[in-house]
Amino acid sequence: MRRINGIEEPIVAKASQIRTALLEVTIEALQLLHWADFETLVDIIFARSGWNRVSVLGGTKKLVDLELEHAVINERAAVQVKSAASQKTLDAYIRRMDATEQFDRFFFICHSPKGALSAPDDRADIHIWTGRELGSTIMRLGLHDWVMERLA
Repeated sequence: MRRINGIEEPIVAKASQIRTALLEVTIEALQLLHWADFETLVDIIFARSGWNRVSVLGGTKKLVDLELEHAVINERAAVQVKSAASQKTLDAYIRRMDATEQFDRFFFICHSPKGALSAPDDRADIHIWTGRELGSTIMRLGLHDWVMERLA
């Protein structure tokens, strides 16, 4: 009857509130992860999304933290993982990616950006994940517990 009358089911409203709170906690928890755990988390996100890592994870490479390929869509992607970054940092990485001409996509992942980060409007190949988008992805992929276990 509630649906017919356009009234939200109380349990659905409660679940929505709890999910929002869990998302906020997840976003906050990301900032507490050790950098190596954050890189591993990003690697797991891409692996669960069908991307295969073709490089060693993280370390001291100068250009990117992850090189990925997706066999189904036949694309290569570069991923840069940062705990904190500014627009200036992002712009420098975009220039470096463009200079290599090796990748179809570039993902810039940052849990604590210094200000808003954005790609040029004409660049659909550049994906920036921060805060809410990153937290939502973690929750959709069932990785919230993984994050919390790293902090326990």
